[in-house]
Amino acid sequence: MSHRYSLYTNGFYPFTDTEMVRFRNTFTKHVWDPTAGGFHTAVNGQDAPVYPPSYNGQFNVLRYNALAWMPLQHFDQASGAATGDQVYDIIMGFYESEVHGSPTDLTGGFHYLGLAEVVSAQWERECFSLTLFNRELVYDQDFAAKAVLTVDAFGEEGASFADPVIHVPRFTVHEGIRSQFRAGGAVAWEPGFEAVYGSVVEAVIDPLGCEMAYKALASGDMTTTYAGGEQRDGARAVPADDASAAGERKGLERKATMTLMPNPAAHEVTVRLTLPSEQRVRIELRDALGRRISGKDVGMLPEGVHDLLLPLEGHSPGPYSCTVHLDGGPLTRMLIVE
Repeated sequence: MSHRYSLYTNGFYPFTDTEMVRFRNTFTKHVWDPTAGGFHTAVNGQDAPVYPPSYNGQFNVLRYNALAWMPLQHFDQASGAATGDQVYDIIMGFYESEVHGSPTDLTGGFHYLGLAEVVSAQWERECFSLTLFNRELVYDQDFAAKAVLTVDAFGEEGASFADPVIHVPRFTVHEGIRSQFRAGGAVAWEPGFEAVYGSVVEAVIDPLGCEMAYKALASGDMTTTYAGGEQRDGARAVPADDASAAGERKGLERKATMTLMPNPAAHEVTVRLTLPSEQRVRIELRDALGRRISGKDVGMLPEGVHDLLLPLEGHSPGPYSCTVHLDGGPLTRMLIVE
């Protein structure tokens, strides 16, 4: 894997699909030892030394290169892929048990390329939430999560993750700095969040929810500028309607609107539809992995506002995507089940 940098880049690779599946099978069957739940020291499935035999005193070099194999998860379901453990599950399990929470171990294969591959794959495969802790924003920066994005300055003690390093529980957006907080479900600012006078903070609910793109462009229309260093003392969830209103302000034609009430919900949720004309309606609920959990064929509904009840009994807590299929195209909103 000395050429791992060019093995797979955004779908472009110098090998055939068959060869990529073979690389993938080599990892799941020979590099990974499913019986021991660890990595071999050679690509032939043996534990004899592999060149180089050690790195910084560590014998098992393949273990330190594990994260860089993550792009092969694209071939987990391809024709010819070996059954058993999947690339994504192997590497995510290894990351959670051996890498997460231990930044001092970023040596050898635990480099930032491998970490970036893990983040990219997780974005593709999961509908995740993200919590930000203490930080000083002194340059423009955007943050995004498919489910819920939370700023909780008191949530974790210690040094901030990014420069400039601070040790106090606050999240400050400084004067002249622009920052966007984008999520598919809700944006919440807990106590400790501060936007200094002259900063620009955007809270955006992406109408695509779990299907939102990896890198979303700032809208420029959903802007709230806080003056006088106003402190957000308490979480503020931005409703999905804000995204719809922004589209209307830009003069975009919207054939229908959709709102989930309440959201989060526990036992049932009301899907409020506003239809500009008679349309056939079908509702579908999927979990964070994209699996269809339930559905309801409503049939034809006339123009106007309609409240449709969707039972949630028996559904596990977490994020779900609720999609209403209409004649004019689907509408999707993130639903958090408590």
